[in-house]
Amino acid sequence: ADQSGIRLQLIETGETRTVAQPEALGSEAMEWFPAGWFPDGTKFLANAWSPATQRSSIWVVSMLGGAAREIRDEGYAWSVSPDGSLIAFTTDVNAPSDIWLMGANGEQPRKTVTAGDGESLSDVVWSPDGQRIAYIKRRGVPPPESTIESRSLKGGQPTFILSDMKLQAGLWWSQDGRIFCSLKESTQTGIDANLWEVKLDPQTGKGGSNPRRLTHWPGFLQFPNGSADGKRLVFVRDTANLDVYVSELEANGTRLKTPPRRLTLDERFDLPVAWTPDSEAVIFHSDRSGNVDIFKQRLDKDTAEPVVATPQVESEPRLSCDGSWILYLKTEDLESWFAPVAPVQVMRVRLSGGPSQFVLTARRIVGYRCARAPSSLCLLAELSADSKQAAFTAFDPVQGRGREVTRISTDGAMFVWDLSPDGSTIALAKFGESRIRILPVAGGEPRDMTVKAWRCSGPFNWSADGKGFYVSRYSPRGATLLYTDLEGRATALWGQKFAWVTWGVPSPDGRHLAILGVTGDSNVWMIENF
Repeated sequence: ADQSGIRLQLIETGETRTVAQPEALGSEAMEWFPAGWFPDGTKFLANAWSPATQRSSIWVVSMLGGAAREIRDEGYAWSVSPDGSLIAFTTDVNAPSDIWLMGANGEQPRKTVTAGDGESLSDVVWSPDGQRIAYIKRRGVPPPESTIESRSLKGGQPTFILSDMKLQAGLWWSQDGRIFCSLKESTQTGIDANLWEVKLDPQTGKGGSNPRRLTHWPGFLQFPNGSADGKRLVFVRDTANLDVYVSELEANGTRLKTPPRRLTLDERFDLPVAWTPDSEAVIFHSDRSGNVDIFKQRLDKDTAEPVVATPQVESEPRLSCDGSWILYLKTEDLESWFAPVAPVQVMRVRLSGGPSQFVLTARRIVGYRCARAPSSLCLLAELSADSKQAAFTAFDPVQGRGREVTRISTDGAMFVWDLSPDGSTIALAKFGESRIRILPVAGGEPRDMTVKAWRCSGPFNWSADGKGFYVSRYSPRGATLLYTDLEGRATALWGQKFAWVTWGVPSPDGRHLAILGVTGDSNVWMIENF
């Protein structure tokens, strides 16, 4: 899909045509993208999604002419069964959970797989004989525990295929009984994702013990899909970079005064997390050295200077309350970094430079934050063993772990949180929900605010004055950064087509916003004889 509609290309001749979004959707700005072909090749499934209302719908588009037909409101289609009689779908584009089946015209919808607490089911594909479906199950804090399972349409227990924290988006089940998927990995130049295959036992459907790597390409290779005869494999290759952008703020941080400009100019992943206390430099972590290290870059400079660079992984830099320390997380290697249950060390290093020093060790960490002086509060969030509770513990950059401040129920759901600049309030949002829960640190009744036209699917940050948040809205066609006040009134600040992630970090003085932006290319590739 592109900005004008869904593009179709005839492989043999290269001839293309565009299918615009249906007139029945009206003038409202919609995301319009393909979901899967029917087996006879005369029609395909498409999804429509409204960023404004957060509603999605499923359509059938005929290659023989005529208007597209809506077959279901409030649904997200994944694939069509091999005989064309059934469609697998979920009911939410932002936080897919239970898996449903319905007829080719939307008739007789029925739930076939129910997600457990805190689970999300997605990327549904069909076995060649149409008797089973396979899907990706994700659970826990990012990066989530990710597993490929299959289920018989007749019911029964799921069959395990593969479990890997580094599992990316997209599955394809080939005619000869192979599952194709994408796995993230560390390389000498950073982090890439390549295609892998898993051979299935024809009797049990279980995955083999030795997945085979299919490609050795730089970039992110995802969303594998194959032709009906199994001779061609297509996939999306993203050679995109994540960069730090900076913009001036106005109207008390509620609007961008200037268009965002790109600050980091390398071709790797640079993720802004914090600012220096004088608001003159952005602190970020990056894989530009082949590892993950911490850097800072002044607004008036074209190059960054390293803060911490070692063979270990250093990430999530934060400032201590008084601004004298840069705190960060250290893991042994990228494999441990991908695993949410691996032990993590919180370290400190002087803003002015010098050796790093140990602060504390945490396991099942869900982030940490420090308020700004005169507050002296730093909080660390850790999940319980069953992921159904999160404990917030105070700590000191020099003295280490302190008392538990509060404990919340998570119901096993993934969530993100931030601490207000004055240290008085925790803001927490569960993935897929439109509400942000406001929790007073000193006790008292929490309250919920609902953000219009938004559902949580990534990090958010308090504004510098503590009167609002910078949140992100995602769709299959791009990412938008929003400002919302404490009543849930949201305003779009900046959008990037085809970006899959963004967030905004305000400078301490509230005059600038560091934004995560995406640059690079995203194209469809095809291979044969695989």
